[in-house]
Amino acid sequence: MSRLERFLLYGGLVLAGVLIFRMMGQYEGLAGQHSDLRDRLRTPQPGYSVPTFTNRTIDGVPITLGEREDGRQLVFFFTTTCEFCLASLPAWREIAVTSEREHAEVEVVGVALDADGPVAEYRDRHGLAFPITTFPQQKLAHLYRAGSVPLVALLDETGRVLYARLGVLEQRAAIDSVLTAIGQPSPVERAPEREEGQGRDGEVAASG
Repeated sequence: MSRLERFLLYGGLVLAGVLIFRMMGQYEGLAGQHSDLRDRLRTPQPGYSVPTFTNRTIDGVPITLGEREDGRQLVFFFTTTCEFCLASLPAWREIAVTSEREHAEVEVVGVALDADGPVAEYRDRHGLAFPITTFPQQKLAHLYRAGSVPLVALLDETGRVLYARLGVLEQRAAIDSVLTAIGQPSPVERAPEREEGQGRDGEVAASG
């Protein structure tokens, strides 16, 4: 092989390596963007508005979520079989007690995603004092972006998300972040329009 041929071969290899390196960087960037988009779609982001619905608690008391004229709502989404939800219960109990004592205008509500599970037994076994309800329609879990649990969401009077946190709640800093959000006043600006398919009168229109 001549010197020129070796030069061209080595040059081609170097160029191929550079191109591969650049492509790997672009792939990692796209993967990161995809992960961020996936997280944003599966959790309610601040500013997102959830639909209003009315159901009964597991004790048979009517309750409305997504709109509350006299205050905000702090909602815990869980399933009775989720180990991370179970690990979050001490923090949830603390948050509920603190909210009731210091922020009476905030209503604390639990939403069990496994409506067919032993929700009442779970509530009693773990000493959950706040009312618990379920989604009357499965599509509401999608509209609330509550496909993953444990999830905590703070809603303003119109159903707009002020704060949301997905994942086990055990660390002191994480608990304090929820308490801080509860203590902050709601923004006064006008809430954005709800997405197509979201109702304000307790009904949810058909949605894909």
